[in-house]
Amino acid sequence: IILMDVKNKNLPDQKKAHSTQAFVESAVEKAKNGISNKDLDNLRNGNEYLIGYNHEGTLVVHGVSTDVFCDREFPLCHTHKKNLIGKNLYNFKTVGGVYEVRLWINIANKGGGWAAAYWKDSSGKFHPKYYYIQKVPDRDLILASGYFAEN
Repeated sequence: IILMDVKNKNLPDQKKAHSTQAFVESAVEKAKNGISNKDLDNLRNGNEYLIGYNHEGTLVVHGVSTDVFCDREFPLCHTHKKNLIGKNLYNFKTVGGVYEVRLWINIANKGGGWAAAYWKDSSGKFHPKYYYIQKVPDRDLILASGYFAEN
């Protein structure tokens, strides 16, 4: 299940939305100025981190360990413990069968914006997570970060 075309005014928790968007925009500026993917991995906005794909859908930035990259479609992720950096996830489907990486690439190519998908929060429960996505000009990189809205 994914909320495609999420408009800024419809996002829950506008303060978090503004903070997330500012974090991604700041990271895009740093990436335009040559910051490495490894350094992007270390940037934080509270509990938020960056996720980055190249334009072919390969994961190149992920601020937390990808051995917990898990949802209903990938229930064995905790037993496999595989690092997903460098893996092409263009064909990855979220809960509900949406190609999330393809959607992010499409949003980035249209100038950036918001999307939402259901993911597990730190307690293991599924909730919508809202992502701001933006392309880095003159670099093969799309960056995003997201937040869980308060219930």
